[in-house]
Amino acid sequence: MKREIWKETYLPGVEVSNLGNVKKNGKLYDVHVYEVKGYRRKMFSPRVNKKKVTVYVHRLIAQTFLGDVRGMDVHHKDVNSLNNALSNLVIMTKKEHGKLHMGACKRAAKLNEVIVQKIRQLYATGLWTQKRIGLKFSVRQQTVSWVTQGKTWK
Repeated sequence: MKREIWKETYLPGVEVSNLGNVKKNGKLYDVHVYEVKGYRRKMFSPRVNKKKVTVYVHRLIAQTFLGDVRGMDVHHKDVNSLNNALSNLVIMTKKEHGKLHMGACKRAAKLNEVIVQKIRQLYATGLWTQKRIGLKFSVRQQTVSWVTQGKTWK
């Protein structure tokens, strides 16, 4: 079993651990799970100087243990956005992260060649909107747009 290591963050009274946990004022903080743009994330909103600040836990952990993440993306190696253990996080450029998620993460992909072909056929009829196709196949409208424009699944 891995030993939990705690470090202070740049937020007053907030500590994070290498196992993905958060403490505020010495007490384990119950982090909430939110859906943001179809992506589940752990976030919390402590008060700093009487102002509420919303923080993504994975970015705070990476910032604390790995260094500056400004202008960079923090990727979950196992593609599980709720697993914020330090061993599961890596800092990369937005371009690298985008390439990784534009089809390279096949184990997490909701689409395959057959579904992509169906999406393109439905859209080509002119009777289906991208939003409606997205609902049918449980993907975002943006994903349907990328597929129909050939930006992914070429």
